[in-house]
Amino acid sequence: MKLQSENLLPTFTDSVALAVNPESADGRVEHVALWITNERLTQLFDAFERQDIFLVAIKPRVLNIEDSSTDCFVDEDRNSITAVNVIDAVISNWWHVNKLDFEDESYVQQWQQQVVENNTLRKFECASSEAYLSASNNYRNQAYTFFPSGALSARRRVERGRKLLIGAAVIVILLLLSVIPFVGQSIERTSLVASLEAQRDLSSGARQDQLVVINFENEWGPINDFPVQQIRASMFTLQSVLSPDRLSSLEISEGLFRIQGISQDPQALLERLEQNPMFAEVTFARATNNNRYYIDLILSTVNFEAYMVRYFPDE
Repeated sequence: MKLQSENLLPTFTDSVALAVNPESADGRVEHVALWITNERLTQLFDAFERQDIFLVAIKPRVLNIEDSSTDCFVDEDRNSITAVNVIDAVISNWWHVNKLDFEDESYVQQWQQQVVENNTLRKFECASSEAYLSASNNYRNQAYTFFPSGALSARRRVERGRKLLIGAAVIVILLLLSVIPFVGQSIERTSLVASLEAQRDLSSGARQDQLVVINFENEWGPINDFPVQQIRASMFTLQSVLSPDRLSSLEISEGLFRIQGISQDPQALLERLEQNPMFAEVTFARATNNNRYYIDLILSTVNFEAYMVRYFPDE
């Protein structure tokens, strides 16, 4: 979406923060992404900070309403009116109109058809602060939450502090454990000195080997465990499944294949890909057109998400 910002917002040059629910990727509804400029987030964070209030997150108020029996929330103030259609915590439609636009009859008719007269929508309307406060739930629709850079920096500082405390506690525990043999030695010095030295000599090699293994895993684990996509094998397998259909485009990124081409029976091609154990989550990325297919699939032999969680949890 950031790569497409020049086309979507050609005259907009500021950096923006995006919020989108990944559940919308299942194809039931189109992606709806919310955005706000990073400069605006910083201004809000600083304004709250001047009032000794720590601003953790920002979310559109219309998405903060708790009402499981409603799938359309209408937000109205002096200047504008917004209607949001939410299905299973995923935004399916977002209608926003400045009240000045209601002077145009076409806007009024469209609003009446889509929101007011649409009997399939169970609506919850809010036009005052009291209505919001009575139905507010901060844990609703968390996927559409924006986090100011100041709050994220504070969180990273807290995490670093927590790690330092844990490290200090471990050092203290290790120091206490290392003192125990000397306490025993002071009680029965004569009988235990020889045994203690012998045990140290026997275990020194094992400890050194253990340190070597731990250091190796810490330094080389991100490289050794990097998911290997097996491009050659996957390409041969893909070729055998697609034959005799034609492939006109192929993109590979972190185990995700995006293919398009021409087939006499795209549905049968999709089923053949689903039955192959090397591929998973095979779906049509776009509707077929004149036997042209657009299919997304992932390699079942790699797991980039697990790799990133293990080695780069903060990314």
